[in-house]
Amino acid sequence: MNPLENELAFFKANQAEWSKAYSGKFVLVKGDKLISFFDNPEKAVSEGLRQFGAESFLVRGVDEKDETVRIPSLMFDFLNAYSTRPG
Repeated sequence: MNPLENELAFFKANQAEWSKAYSGKFVLVKGDKLISFFDNPEKAVSEGLRQFGAESFLVRGVDEKDETVRIPSLMFDFLNAYSTRPG
């Protein structure tokens, strides 16, 4: 099972509608909930990390057509940063 299966399904179900109003933006999705739209992926990832920490969440460009799944915490080594933090 894909760890982002619910998020991807929700994204696909809403992508056409979102692209009409938010073309060029990036969306943050957690489960079957739209969190918000952002001007760039870095802001979306930052907000996802703030709200969800090491839990999975989806950041995608509203206009993206490919099926590439990126896991920001792995891309930016945030999981390692969390695991080496004292406390």
